[in-house]
Amino acid sequence: MEADGVPVPTVMYGYGGFEIPMTPGYSATVGEAFLSKGMCYVMTCIRGGGEFGPKWHRAAKKEKRWKAYEAGVCTRSYFSAT
Repeated sequence: MEADGVPVPTVMYGYGGFEIPMTPGYSATVGEAFLSKGMCYVMTCIRGGGEFGPKWHRAAKKEKRWKAYEAGVCTRSYFSAT
């Protein structure tokens, strides 16, 4: 990730499991720990949470488990390119 052409240290956190959604939000702890120091914090809701319902969650189980990690890989690729 870059800001004004300068690389920014980035922490990427991924969660997704048990059909429990993790909705986007602001955390004062994250703000103090990362953002106030000029770092970037990216939260990725990988498939497995309940953000898009049970059918979406079940579509990434067992032999299709790789789909649970696909969102994290895509997010990393997106931020690596910016």
